[in-house]
Amino acid sequence: EGGASGGGDGSGEDLRLSGAGKMAGGGTYRDVVLSGAVSVDGDLKCRSLKADGAVKINGALTTGAVTASGALKCAGDVRATTLTLKGSADVGALLADEVTVAGSLKARGHVICRNFTAKGGVTIGGNLKADTVNIDAPSVGSYLARSIAAGSLVSIAAAEPEWFVSMFIPQTRDPTRVGIVSADGKAKGPPVEMVVLERCDADVVRARTVQIKGRCRIGRVEYSDAADVDSDAKIEQLVQVSFEDEAAPWGK
Repeated sequence: EGGASGGGDGSGEDLRLSGAGKMAGGGTYRDVVLSGAVSVDGDLKCRSLKADGAVKINGALTTGAVTASGALKCAGDVRATTLTLKGSADVGALLADEVTVAGSLKARGHVICRNFTAKGGVTIGGNLKADTVNIDAPSVGSYLARSIAAGSLVSIAAAEPEWFVSMFIPQTRDPTRVGIVSADGKAKGPPVEMVVLERCDADVVRARTVQIKGRCRIGRVEYSDAADVDSDAKIEQLVQVSFEDEAAPWGK
């Protein structure tokens, strides 16, 4: 688990669509370039996809490398080797090896990948599973996932609110938050090697080493090796435990 099985088989012809238009039926192609306001009605399979503009796929997407700038919307699930996003994307579930986001990502289902890196807003309706997770989130409004299952590292830093937000409307803070952080995404699951949270709320965190920075609000933190907690953080339960009988490699 945790990797992608995406990628078209490379059969078919190359496809280029630009301007405003609609393609009926989807299909299987080699390299696909969609630019402008383009709509694809049906499932799309290809070796690679470059999307620039307002691109909508009314079906599932199975491909190798995806590079998207502008606004990409996929009604179905996305299976890819890599997803590089500069802009916004709205997809069903997402399965890939590498996910890199500069902008905003909304996934209505689960996100499963090897490495997840994002700078911007991330909203995942299901769970996020990756070996490493690095997210630089906005100061408010990102509900990251119901749970994050990771092996090596989870690092989430929400930006410092603008000074006028902090001064004039501090009570309206809608924090960046996640549900459960552990190696399998469960409240009693094995630990992540290291978790770093900065201005990010969570329900449960289980890790060998934890760093809690800034104004985090966390229900329960369980750690085995070390815990570094800022005085501004509010943790209801901070407990040192032994994970010797619970450790399991990520992805197994």
